[in-house]
Amino acid sequence: MSVSIKQKNGNRYGTFDIMGIKGSFPNQVITSTNLNHAKFVHSSKFDFKTQFLEIVERHPKQIISDKDYRNRRQKIISEIIEQNSDKLCTLVISGAKSMSIQKDKNIALIEFQKECGFKLIKAFFKTSRNALENFKEYITLIPKECKIVPVIDENLNHSIFKLLYSNSLGRGLEIIGFFGREPKATNEDNKLNLQYISSREGDQIIRLVSSIKKSFGGVVSSLVYHQYGFDTYSFITRFGNPNIPVIELKALHQFHFKPLTYSSGLTCVITKNNLHTVANIYLKQNRSSVPISIHDIRKLNEEFATLHEKYSKEELEQIIKEKN
Repeated sequence: MSVSIKQKNGNRYGTFDIMGIKGSFPNQVITSTNLNHAKFVHSSKFDFKTQFLEIVERHPKQIISDKDYRNRRQKIISEIIEQNSDKLCTLVISGAKSMSIQKDKNIALIEFQKECGFKLIKAFFKTSRNALENFKEYITLIPKECKIVPVIDENLNHSIFKLLYSNSLGRGLEIIGFFGREPKATNEDNKLNLQYISSREGDQIIRLVSSIKKSFGGVVSSLVYHQYGFDTYSFITRFGNPNIPVIELKALHQFHFKPLTYSSGLTCVITKNNLHTVANIYLKQNRSSVPISIHDIRKLNEEFATLHEKYSKEELEQIIKEKN
């Protein structure tokens, strides 16, 4: 089987072999923004310890409405996919949580992904109306050499959520996506949907949650989603000035983000020098947060690789409770 799920110490983990690409999870996903970070520090082939890559489309509405923009982005994304043939590449669209994605937009986005050369093609489900019928139609649009990745909104009507999930499982799909909504006890559908995912411990499918905030009260949010039963996680891509005063920088220490100082003793995963010192060097180049971002993902993936060996589910729950 191409996805193998196991349990140890109450933790869900596993391995996969999808389209000839092998790896393990839980796993932090990198984005094309992270690739740009690595390129900036002259380490374009840096090993983030993950086989998952989400390529960010910052202006998805223009993909649909602007032919010239669409063609430019198609060329850029096709090149990224070609240069990362060792990874499972998927599209992530900025603002997906707030964007209206009806059937016509889904079809346009599916066609765009085909043009770019994605082998894993996402279809987004935010509304209940005709969801299953649309799912079946989208599948007919997927080339034989490609696979569909349904992306389900965690706030969707609970009955429809379960229907789409079980249908994906029944079709033998290997990856299912989610929007990355925050857990909300006050939202009944959100609560029931996350409880449902948590209860399906042995399902042989990889659950990819995209665009999550980086932390909950100082605890890395990936760990929180792991406890809900998700398998791979990407941080939301923030645009703007990557230069932050070093006194305000925080870096990952095990599962907590803490203020970065020289005495933190953290090591840059690229240069092997003190991370605080490296951040100061890049401050002069207006990129102080770049080595921090690379460090955080690499170290998180190293922690995830042995998570089921080192911690019980109860111990991880206690770490989550230790918020700032």
